[in-house]
Amino acid sequence: MDGVDGEPAAGLLRRMRELGVTTTADCLPTGHDSGYDALLPVLPYVDYFFPSYEDALMIAGSVTRQDAIAYFLDQGIGTLVITMGGEGVSISRRGSSEIRLPAYEVDVVDTTGCGDAFSAGFIVGLLDGLSPTEASEFGLATGSMVAIGLGSDAGIVDRASVEEFRAKTPRKSLRVGCP
Repeated sequence: MDGVDGEPAAGLLRRMRELGVTTTADCLPTGHDSGYDALLPVLPYVDYFFPSYEDALMIAGSVTRQDAIAYFLDQGIGTLVITMGGEGVSISRRGSSEIRLPAYEVDVVDTTGCGDAFSAGFIVGLLDGLSPTEASEFGLATGSMVAIGLGSDAGIVDRASVEEFRAKTPRKSLRVGCP
């Protein structure tokens, strides 16, 4: 988040919105509150925001997922997609109920790059015309495929391998009351 510079970044994203460009944002918080102040002006111009569960709580200053969701939607995020590791993903939009999707049942080897793989898979889904829920399904598969290998680019070979993984890999059950 050190690269987010507040109003200059917000101005760029505002112009992208005027041009009809879809914007996405992911972040790697530094743990310093100063970076959060620079993030706030940017949020109203982000169509899809992909924090991890821990990052969402930290940035929002919340103790529950529901409070973090309310915070980000109040800040103007179009769609909030919280990745939750082995608990799957949470998708929230203003005026709609939260959608939860379960994680895939995989033997995790290394989680390095799983969040980035999720974001990339989600964006590919959007480019293919998928809904946010369908794009999240594709992102879950790409993130899970990275988790079963060693290193940040392990597991994903091509689109066909992602589709095969989706078809053959069972899903976990959603846990009721998951934070």
